[in-house]
Amino acid sequence: MMPESARERIAALRAAAKAQRWEEFSRLIRSWAEGNPSAPLLRAGRVVAEAARGGQVTADDILGLKALDQRLLNQIEALASLRAGNHEEARQRVVREIAWGGWEPAWAEALAYLDEGTRDPVKYLFATPHLVVGCILRHGEVTAMAAKGSRMSADSLGHRADLVWAETSRLNERLGIGAVTAIHVTGEDGGWVLVSTGGESPDMATALVAAPPMTDEAAARARMVVAALEAADD
Repeated sequence: MMPESARERIAALRAAAKAQRWEEFSRLIRSWAEGNPSAPLLRAGRVVAEAARGGQVTADDILGLKALDQRLLNQIEALASLRAGNHEEARQRVVREIAWGGWEPAWAEALAYLDEGTRDPVKYLFATPHLVVGCILRHGEVTAMAAKGSRMSADSLGHRADLVWAETSRLNERLGIGAVTAIHVTGEDGGWVLVSTGGESPDMATALVAAPPMTDEAAARARMVVAALEAADD
């Protein structure tokens, strides 16, 4: 059931839009987004509100809206596949949603339903197809590593993970970008994933894969590891 506060906010947004009070509409969206700055729908709402009040919409805003369109389409296709009993297609869609930022427990539960391997998050991360190296940090301390025929050792991965996080923390101090919880980089020869809980001594999972199509898979598995670490603290 939707919280009463959310119902009130939606009602206020509808009233402002119906009356074409775009300044008020923009204010309401911005106020809501301040409490959840990473929510894609709220970011999109801010762009729409800015356009409705005659403001400038940047090229980055347009790209953000297109990315949201792709994500919503993927969610719809995931639900359709689940309903049709097409578990392999549904799994691919759910993995993509988690990799793209779907942190809600329902998506993790859906993946666990579709893939029994998620019962052991550590093994699940290290079983990522085309994994080169993987590392898990617990409260900032390395607790598990894996390397598969790579010139980069597991020790060097742990060191690199620490360096990546240190650089991210310094960037955050300078720019105030908030808690960075994921870095997801792809290239022609593979991709690098870092997912964390944020904070000075984060729980973190990192992975490097040798095939670009596997980066979403690695990101989803890393998120499952971090979710398991967070659950263990509850």
